[in-house]
Amino acid sequence: QPGDLPILLRGINDEVLTPNTDVVALGSNTSNALAPVLRILDQAFGVERAFFTTVHAMTNTQRLA
Repeated sequence: QPGDLPILLRGINDEVLTPNTDVVALGSNTSNALAPVLRILDQAFGVERAFFTTVHAMTNTQRLA
């Protein structure tokens, strides 16, 4: 099931990789860029909540939903 795949963010939750792990999702580019910075802020100051918004360009091969 796609929803059952663990999402791996290298250096953040490497523990999802076990000898029994066959497939993982690698998360988005944004998550992979934001997670290490957020982790440092959390360790230094404590983060209770975080929200972020990203804006991506649309290409000719995509359609608006």
